[in-house]
Amino acid sequence: MKTRKIQKMHNFEEACDMELILKNGKVATMNASRPWAEAVAVENGKIVKVGTNDEVLALKENVTKVIDLEGKLLVPGF
Repeated sequence: MKTRKIQKMHNFEEACDMELILKNGKVATMNASRPWAEAVAVENGKIVKVGTNDEVLALKENVTKVIDLEGKLLVPGF
């Protein structure tokens, strides 16, 4: 659905919405220097920020769906 919207738009900037934030989780980053985080932001189907709840929630827009993970584990899928 998001892909169709982007294809129909002439101005790419209009398609760049922060669509999803997952907060209050135990996020496994697979990065040895920072193995855990609290939140993840997704823009145009790609992870654009991993960090603390405050860092990620600062990116929230009016159209952003926010999901509270309630401490659940979030792991990357390859």
